[in-house]
Amino acid sequence: MSDYDSRAQQYGFASKEEISKIVTQNPHAVLLDVRTSDEIAETGPFKIGDQPWVTSSCTPDSCPELEAKADQLLPDKSGEFDTMF
Repeated sequence: MSDYDSRAQQYGFASKEEISKIVTQNPHAVLLDVRTSDEIAETGPFKIGDQPWVTSSCTPDSCPELEAKADQLLPDKSGEFDTMF
């Protein structure tokens, strides 16, 4: 089991397969990677095709960078999905 898979199970994250399915069904989805820059450097970015991908380091308790840059990182606030998952 990969580190992501164990964290997904522990914290209730979607699996990589679920994320891939959702992203391919919704061309407007933006992938938000909340790992630290060291974690991303260790395993590489989790990109799917040409989907937009942004990063913002977070912990289970806080996400100050995302809170400060939310409008810049995620400009589309419509929240509309073409399909539900």
